[in-house]
Parts: sequence; C-alpha cells; structure tokens
Amino acid sequence: MKPFGKIFPLTVSEEALVIPFLPFLTKELSFIGSCTSTPASVDQLLEFAAEHGVKPVLEEFSMSVDGINAALKKLQGGKMRYRGVLKV
Repeated sequence: MKPFGKIFPLTVSEEALVIPFLPFLTKELSFIGSCTSTPASVDQLLEFAAEHGVKPVLEEFSMSVDGINAALKKLQGGKMRYRGVLKV
C-alpha cells in the first residue's frame, strides 16, 4: 500500500482484528471504521472499483424453491463465504 493510504473495512466480525502496527506507522496509513458511509465516500469507492476493475465475488443461487432453500441453509449454517445472490 502506498504511503498515506486509507483502509475502509466493508465488513464486520466479532473476531479480534489484528493489524500490523509497524507498517501503519512507517507509511502513515489510516484505518477508518464507520457504521455508515457518506455519499461522497461511496462515490469514491465506486470510482475506484470502476477504474481498477474490482468486481464482487458472488455465490449465485437460482430463484426457485430449491435455490432459496439452499441459500438459506448455507447462510444459517454460517457457510456463506461471499455475497449470496438469487439469480432470476
């Protein structure tokens, strides 16, 4: 990461967050947490994603009874690793 870079985590976890302190200190990096985002920061995020070809990782399920049940089973079992999407 370049000096003076900023990290905005986009997810939450109940587990402890371990951050290597020395690289943050020497590169003067920022770790910024917030429960909400401003419209300007969302615009910046979308611009960055578009410029760098960032795409979401999806787990797709069919929009059917079987697909919905499979998605719910995976979600309730804590096995959903990425964004679950019902596909029409």
